[in-house]
Amino acid sequence: MSTSFRRAAAATLVAVATLFALEGVLVTFAGTSLLRRLPLAWSADSPAADLAWRSRSENERMLAAAANPGKLRLHPDPRVGYVLRANSELKIFDGRIRSDSLGLRSRSRPWPQDNPLVIAVAGASVPFGFGLSDEDTIANQLEELLAASRGPGVRPVVCRTVAMTRWSARNLVSFVFDHFTELRPDIVIYVSYPNEISDTDIVSESGHRECFPDPMAADPWLTVCGGTTGRLLARLQRAAAESSVLPAPSFGVDVINADISPESRRRCDEAAEQLLRLAETLEARGGALVFAPCIQQDYGFHLLRRLRERRPALQAVPLLSSIPPEMTLIHDPHPNAATARVYATLLAQGLLDSGLVDRGAGVPLPELSPEYAALRAGPLDTATVEAASRRGHDEARRQLQPGIDCVTGQAVGQIYGGVSGNGLVGPRALLLLAPGGAALDVELEPLAERPDLYPLDVSVTVDGRDVGTIRLTSGGPVRSRLALPPRTDPGEPLEVRLAAPRWVVLSVGGTWELAAFRPLRIACVEP
Repeated sequence: MSTSFRRAAAATLVAVATLFALEGVLVTFAGTSLLRRLPLAWSADSPAADLAWRSRSENERMLAAAANPGKLRLHPDPRVGYVLRANSELKIFDGRIRSDSLGLRSRSRPWPQDNPLVIAVAGASVPFGFGLSDEDTIANQLEELLAASRGPGVRPVVCRTVAMTRWSARNLVSFVFDHFTELRPDIVIYVSYPNEISDTDIVSESGHRECFPDPMAADPWLTVCGGTTGRLLARLQRAAAESSVLPAPSFGVDVINADISPESRRRCDEAAEQLLRLAETLEARGGALVFAPCIQQDYGFHLLRRLRERRPALQAVPLLSSIPPEMTLIHDPHPNAATARVYATLLAQGLLDSGLVDRGAGVPLPELSPEYAALRAGPLDTATVEAASRRGHDEARRQLQPGIDCVTGQAVGQIYGGVSGNGLVGPRALLLLAPGGAALDVELEPLAERPDLYPLDVSVTVDGRDVGTIRLTSGGPVRSRLALPPRTDPGEPLEVRLAAPRWVVLSVGGTWELAAFRPLRIACVEP
C-alpha cells in the first residue's frame, strides 16, 4: 500500500469523524442536522431519516404556531382537529390561559407525589371555560371543592381540563386515546352540550378556527357547523327590520340535534359509539365515564338514552336546567365564573354520592344560592331520560315545517348544513322538510358575481334517491317542480340534498367561502 494511499485514507477517516462530531453538536444544541441537508441518495427514503425529519418538523411547527396571532394550532390527528398553541400565554375576553405542551390548559398547581385519582373534565367550550381564567374553570374549582370536602390524609385528586371550544365527542375521545399515557385519566366527566355533533373545524395558517370540509365526516363536502343557521337567521332578521315587506322569520326545528331523521340519528349514534368506547376502556382499568349535560336539552336526553341502552349503570350527573343571561359572561352566552363554580359543586356532589370519589372527612359542600338552586336540573334516571327523549321526538316532528325560505329566514333551522351564514351553497346542502305533498319546489339563484361558473347542473336527491337536476344559467333565478318518488312511510320527514359538481371561492364581507349558488326556497307542495 503506497504512502499516498494511506495518507488519503487517513484524511478521509478524519473528515468522516469530524463530520459526525459536527452532526452530533448540531443535533444536540441547535436542533438541526447537517447530514440531512446533504444530497445523499439514502436520505429521502431512509426510515431513520424520515423520523428525524418528522421530529424536527414538529418542533418547527410548534415554534411557528407560537408566533401566530391565532390561539390554536392543528393537531397531528385529523380526528382531533386542533388544540391550543402549546406552551403559550393566551387570552379570551378577560380570561387568561396558560397552555401546556399538549395544547390543553395547564394545571395551576404541581402534580401530587402520591398516586392521585385523575379526573378529566372533558368536552367543548363550557368545560374549557370559554372567557374564563384558568383558576375559574370547572376542573380547577372541582379540585378545590373536593380537597376542601375530603380533607387531608386521603388519596389526592387531580382535576384537569381536557376540552376545546367546539370539540365534538369524536374530537375529545380521539384526543384522550392519542394521549392516554400522558393524561392517565381514571374518571372522565363528559360535560355535554348540543353543538357537539357538528363537523370538526380546521385551523387556518394563522391559528384561527374555520368551518371547512371535515375529512372524517360521512360526506366531507357537506359542512355541518352548529351556529351557522343562527347567523343566517340573524342576517335575515336584520334585513327584515329594515324592510316593510319581509315578514319576521321563525327558526323552525333545530334538526341537527332533533334525532328524527337519518342524518341526525347517524351523528348521535356516532357520538354515542365514541363515548361508549371510552367508557369501556376506563371501566377495564377500574375507572368510569360520567355523563353531565350542562343544560337540559333534547339532544342530551337522546344521547344519554343511547348510552344507557348499552351501559345501564353509566353514571349521569344533572347540572342546570338552563343558563339565563345574568349567569353568563353577559357579552357572550358562555357561563361566568360563578356558574362554573355551581357546575363544579354539583359535579363534586355527584362524584361523592356515587362513590366514585371517597368522602374522606366528609365536610359538606357549599350550598347553592337560591337563584341557582331554582335552576337545578331534575334526576337522570333511565325512565325519565327515555320519556324526555320521546317527548323531544314528538315535539320536533310537530314543529317541523314543509318549506324553507332562505330569503325571509322561515324555518332555516331545518338546514342541516352546507348553507353559509351569507346564504351561499358550495359543494353540498342538506335540509329537512315535513311531508307536505307529492312534489318538491326548488328555487335557486346563480351567483351574479361569477357568471363564468354557469351553466351548472345541480342534482337534487330526497332520502338518497335522485329526483332530478336543475340547470342554472347566469340569466337569473330558476324554479323547478320535481315529482317525489313513492315513500315507504309518507309521514316521515324528507332529507333533501342539493349537490353542485363544481364551485368557486367567493369573498363576502372579507371572508372567502366556497360558493356555487344561492338557495331561495325549497318546499314540499302538491303537484
